[in-house]
Amino acid sequence: MTYTWYLAKIKNGEPAILEKDKFDDLKYFSWNELLGMRNQLSANTHNLVEAYFSKQIKLS
Repeated sequence: MTYTWYLAKIKNGEPAILEKDKFDDLKYFSWNELLGMRNQLSANTHNLVEAYFSKQIKLS
């Protein structure tokens, strides 16, 4: 299985949900917050967090 992840930087403005019929919430988490909530994450996100902290991937 292959995953594709994107890292984005917000330069100005405030992110907002523009497709309200598809999404009902928008939240941000630091890497350390994600690490602390591993048991609550989807399998896909859990794999990302594990790969990040084991230095299998690098985001810049």
